Amino acid sequence: MKLFNFTFLLCCSCFACYAQRFGGGGYFKIGYGWVTTTGINQALSTPTQFSTSVFNLGGGGYSYLNRLILGGSGAVMLSNSKGDTLIIHGGGGFEFGYDVLSKPTTQLHATLLLGGRGTNVQAGPNKSNHISSNGVMVGATLHLLQHVVFSPKDEKKIGGFQIGLRISAWTSLLSSSWKRNDGLKLTRIESYQPSAIIISATFGGAGFRIQ
Repeated sequence: MKLFNFTFLLCCSCFACYAQRFGGGGYFKIGYGWVTTTGINQALSTPTQFSTSVFNLGGGGYSYLNRLILGGSGAVMLSNSKGDTLIIHGGGGFEFGYDVLSKPTTQLHATLLLGGRGTNVQAGPNKSNHISSNGVMVGATLHLLQHVVFSPKDEKKIGGFQIGLRISAWTSLLSSSWKRNDGLKLTRIESYQPSAIIISATFGGAGFRIQ
């Protein structure tokens, strides 16, 4: 028991000595990516194969506990309309990870994501026929951030405008059934389990305190 207490106090002391940066930031993101569409044509009873390309629009935020990253992000992903069909994907969740570089003006966030995702398909002449699929998603992200307007307020307070490049990959944890807009499940149709890769440019700001 004494050995455990000593080890615990030693770890806390080391962390207290090392944990020197506190703060956070937020960003807007815009980009391009690919989301799998396997099974959507079957759900719509059409032979048409739909494009996997999507336009990505969203945002996020994060906080620092030294090099530990805690935050969240979300986005909507729009596919190109094909005929009278429009596919809209969306998702977001909690992120946690580590700042690999931890430099004053440059950070590289390596994070894991756990959250929810949804896909809505609108078909028909007036896009009045809706089907949707929702589920849990997990993913991983690398987010390179660079201060372009760097303004130290004093020796212990630093902040500025950031631009960045963000690469994300996610997949559905489980497949989920399609539902019509009246809530009725589509039976005897393959469940949907999409995966995605998204590349985005980010624009935002951050500030932190050195202690």
